[in-house]
Amino acid sequence: MSIPRTLEVEVMDTPQEALDYNRMDHAEVNRLFAADLRSAGFDGGDVLDVGTGTALIPIEICQQAKTGPLSRRMRIMAVDLEMFDVVISNSIVHHIPEPARVIAECVRVLRPGGLMFIRDLMRPQTEEQVRHFVQQYTGQENPHSQQMFGDSLRAALTLEEIRQLVVAAGAPASSVQATSDRHWTWSWRKPEQAN
Repeated sequence: MSIPRTLEVEVMDTPQEALDYNRMDHAEVNRLFAADLRSAGFDGGDVLDVGTGTALIPIEICQQAKTGPLSRRMRIMAVDLEMFDVVISNSIVHHIPEPARVIAECVRVLRPGGLMFIRDLMRPQTEEQVRHFVQQYTGQENPHSQQMFGDSLRAALTLEEIRQLVVAAGAPASSVQATSDRHWTWSWRKPEQAN
């Protein structure tokens, strides 16, 4: 049994909060996300990045692909949800009070045969583990950044919780795996529809 889920007090309401978050070093996590996405079978197409923020993950994906100028490969747009070849997201699920609806919508907008690749934090079992992760991964950051990371860990879903949500949305529980000491990843291809 893990600690209870405690939703974060949403931040990023002020320029300083956004600056503190953006100053945190996400480079290695972003590189790994892009590399793991390629390993999961990503080969381009129309991609929806749910909760893209400052688009650091799409930028990293384009830089790793190295196929022409970045401006020809990526467009940042606010659109009504359509259909996409790939749906990605990194670290947004823990911000969502009721993530079942978002998970279901991600499945809905994914084309048959499309790739779902969502990664987020995994809620630790104990407060001691929260403190350990905060020290290990944000110990060199300012106190506000450390607090934000601790709050994010407490707001995250457990592996079992996210598996229940993806099963309810039509994907197998086995498509969600723990992929680090603090992350789960949902990697799944939506079945092709029969003609």
